[in-house]
Amino acid sequence: MRSNGNLAAYWASVALGALTIVLVVANFFVLSSNQSIQAEANQRQQFINQSVQLKRVDDLLIRAIAQASINAKDDKLRDLLTQQGVTMTAPASEPAPGGMGGAAGTDAATPAAPAAPAAPPAAAPAGKAP
Repeated sequence: MRSNGNLAAYWASVALGALTIVLVVANFFVLSSNQSIQAEANQRQQFINQSVQLKRVDDLLIRAIAQASINAKDDKLRDLLTQQGVTMTAPASEPAPGGMGGAAGTDAATPAAPAAPAAPPAAAPAGKAP
């Protein structure tokens, strides 16, 4: 009986040892898969963060180009901006020399709908400039 009990314990321990090795190997593959998924998610998050920063720069650049097209009365540049979805409105009246020309010019160029919420804060500081 004893040899029968020892034989069963031996095979049970061999089976448990083999199962442990299989689980360690499976854990390694799952861990490496998770790390690659996490690296991809980090890259996507970095892209999103950079896109938000670049959108602000794009809005400012579009405003500057639109303002330049209005100041220079450049119809070709105005048409190009219109083709790209940028709508511009001319100032209500010609600003008087030394007057509030900066504020009217800043409001004149507004990008299309996606950038509209950012327009009022950007316009306010530019209007106060000399």
